[in-house]
Amino acid sequence: MGPPTILSKEEEDLLVRWLLANAKKGFPINKTSLCETVCEIIKNDDRVHKFRDGVPGKKWFSSFLKRHPEITQRHAESINGARACVTEASIRAWHASVRTYLIEENAEDIVSDPTRILNSDESGFATNPKTGLVLGPRGMKNFYEVKSGSEKECITSLFTISADGEIYPPMIVYPYERIPAEIVRNTNPEWVIGRSKKGWMTSETFFSYVANTLLPQLRNKGIKLPILYILDGHKSHLTYCLSKFCGENGIFLYALLPNATHILQPADVSLFFPLKCKWKNVVSEWKKSNNNKIVNKATFPILLEKSVQQISLETVKNGFRKCGLYPFDVEAVDFSKCMRDSSRILGDSTKNETTKPTTFDVPHFLYFDSLISSERREQFKQAEAGEWIGDESAKELYYVWRKLKKRCQDQKTENILLDTENQETRQKTSDTELENNIETTNQETEYQETSNTELEDIIETTNQEAGYNKYCDATNNILIEREEDAAKEQKRVIIHSDITLKLPVLQSGTKKVSAAFLDHIFWPEESPEKKEISKKEKLPYATTSRKWLQFHEEKETIKKEKERAKKEKASLRKRKQEEKAKEAEIKKSKASKIKKRRNKINDLNSSESEEEEWQESGSSMDDVSSEHYSSDNENEDPNVSKKLKQDIKIGDFYVVAFPGKKKYHNYVCSVQNMYGCEYEVQAFTPVEESNTLFNVIENDISIVNVDQFVKKLDTPDVIISGNRTKFKFAKDVF
Repeated sequence: MGPPTILSKEEEDLLVRWLLANAKKGFPINKTSLCETVCEIIKNDDRVHKFRDGVPGKKWFSSFLKRHPEITQRHAESINGARACVTEASIRAWHASVRTYLIEENAEDIVSDPTRILNSDESGFATNPKTGLVLGPRGMKNFYEVKSGSEKECITSLFTISADGEIYPPMIVYPYERIPAEIVRNTNPEWVIGRSKKGWMTSETFFSYVANTLLPQLRNKGIKLPILYILDGHKSHLTYCLSKFCGENGIFLYALLPNATHILQPADVSLFFPLKCKWKNVVSEWKKSNNNKIVNKATFPILLEKSVQQISLETVKNGFRKCGLYPFDVEAVDFSKCMRDSSRILGDSTKNETTKPTTFDVPHFLYFDSLISSERREQFKQAEAGEWIGDESAKELYYVWRKLKKRCQDQKTENILLDTENQETRQKTSDTELENNIETTNQETEYQETSNTELEDIIETTNQEAGYNKYCDATNNILIEREEDAAKEQKRVIIHSDITLKLPVLQSGTKKVSAAFLDHIFWPEESPEKKEISKKEKLPYATTSRKWLQFHEEKETIKKEKERAKKEKASLRKRKQEEKAKEAEIKKSKASKIKKRRNKINDLNSSESEEEEWQESGSSMDDVSSEHYSSDNENEDPNVSKKLKQDIKIGDFYVVAFPGKKKYHNYVCSVQNMYGCEYEVQAFTPVEESNTLFNVIENDISIVNVDQFVKKLDTPDVIISGNRTKFKFAKDVF
């Protein structure tokens, strides 16, 4: 027997269900995570254990696997999110589209000839593959394997296979402009040597392979054309030039379903994995006989050829068969590789698998419903027919409540799961057998079946801890509620027109599964679904020349139409901008003229009134101007206006003072014309705070007298920037 386990049988069964559920959904749990989870559960419960640091070790893990043989350690194949979204429906649609295309091309007979169904794909082969587990001294900490050369160097090789099991001479791609002679000597004369800048597959390299190698080989073998040539959607495989060439020479290019090469591409399904295993063994043997020398580019083709020779015809044929390409049968595809396949649904009752418990009957719902407040329950019932419009915090609870209730309502009576130890039992009896059919399952629960005429006399004892009995009417079941005295045992009866069923009883006296499991194991989410994104036009699966030409002509027409519409919009926008600019210029000129008229009128009115005032006082307007100006410029020479009057010339730059409401304001101006004692000046505005760079103020031309000139400025440098002209002074003009 041995000592008892740390976890109970029920707890370990729950762990097994958790492990299987995560594995099905693509989130497998490793040994370390399992042991850490058990460690946390033990700590939370303060259980007595003999584990070092509280973490289960190798012995516990191996014993756990022996107790549960349905669990084993495996290497998981990694797939990305896009591959996880591939569905069975999309695969079936692609498969049907292949046949439809061949029918349209009057070439349906291809599917019955294995020599005319080909697949090509490239893969990288490491020159220094990992050796895996090796033997060495126990307990040695610093245990190394010396490897010469680069551990990450890979050489790209392209393989073409046919449904009859033949492997065509592959192409090895090297990162050379000129292939070294040693590589050429070591390569099989029938094999192909390709080159590219980085040693990767490019459109030019692939086109050269198809045109110069594959097509001549097909003709030499006497293969009937056309053929079906299946490729993945890599950009180097689907080009216009290649499609045109293949269309002219009887090669039907057909692209695989995106992100489904692990399911539909024969090279991925059956060729590359065994080939790389053979490659690893061949390299290991070669190193043993050559003093652990590295595999370089010159020795690579020799070893690769030895690996290819070990691949059997049946291995290649199985790839086409598993992909449903030959024989052409979509049912041969392994749809279990789809993450949303029915085999990965948790709690599938059609299979005897221990997965996520999904049984949820009426008694469970009644208990769940009793945990909700009566007020909230009434709100749920009112909104049951539609969407939740109440408190946002209760929205998610409402949808869970509605979903569980619907599940109970839709469940047929004969399919209710009835087993106190997670087993499914069903019992059917006729009306004449109800009185004699009594089944006892354990000491905790007792059920008695009766006919409709004896309902009042039948009482069944189920639970001593409960204080009342609940009975409900659901799907021909009537659950009658009645209360008994606290000293009496509680009794419950299930009444059915033709069947009495056994309901599960929750045990509260004995706890089989620790509550610590609630905090440390969680059921995985459903497999990812493809997100709805903005639809983009995809390349057609069929890539013959005629299809490609039609596709590109349509694209070119649409492109020209968009360009034409874009030009029309641009010209229209430009015309509107020009019209707006003209209107703004007209408005500005009108406003400037009106402003000038108003200023002249105001100047005339103000000069007449001031002249009259100062005539009465015996002074003149010249005195006002100089006196007003000198109030802001006390340090200026009083004879400056006389000197300026003699030196003022057209084109000179001056600082000019313009009268404001309370004081004069200085502006940089250039003299445009002279009218006796008055001067026409063009004003400038500063661009920088240093007051050295100025722009012209458009339409800002004023008439000033000599008393308004403050000082003369040096001739500035003229800077032309686009359509604008700027004036640069040597120093601050103010």
